Amino acid sequence: MTHQNKIGFNDTQIYMTGDSAGGELYAACGLTDNKHQIRHLFPMYAAIDITDTSKTIYHWQYSDYDMDPTDEPFIHARLNKFIYVNNVIRLLYPGIENVENPLISPVYSHDFSKFLDITIIEAKFDYYLQSMPKNYVRPVKM
Repeated sequence: MTHQNKIGFNDTQIYMTGDSAGGELYAACGLTDNKHQIRHLFPMYAAIDITDTSKTIYHWQYSDYDMDPTDEPFIHARLNKFIYVNNVIRLLYPGIENVENPLISPVYSHDFSKFLDITIIEAKFDYYLQSMPKNYVRPVKM
């Protein structure tokens, strides 16, 4: 890798990124990496909780988001997309009733103490930003 010293990459460890289901897969890899081969995760819009929104361990509502009234229809559509996407992703697990398994929905892991460094990339009005348990995510202001 060119300039790896300047950017702090260690070629004996793995850096992973993935979008949507790929982000969820890499978060699950992070939960099972007992040898600490993965250095850092960069999931983008990861599907880290595919449970039905009425059954999540946290509660979200439209009022959690500061919205300009003229933008509300667009923002509601964006937030509702997560409900529909989760319904589709659950179809990937036929016969599995418990999608709270941390390898399917990583947010349900009970122990993050040995979890590697992770940078979760989400947009301002994405479902998880306002509603995720505080022990799982800490928003960074840009």
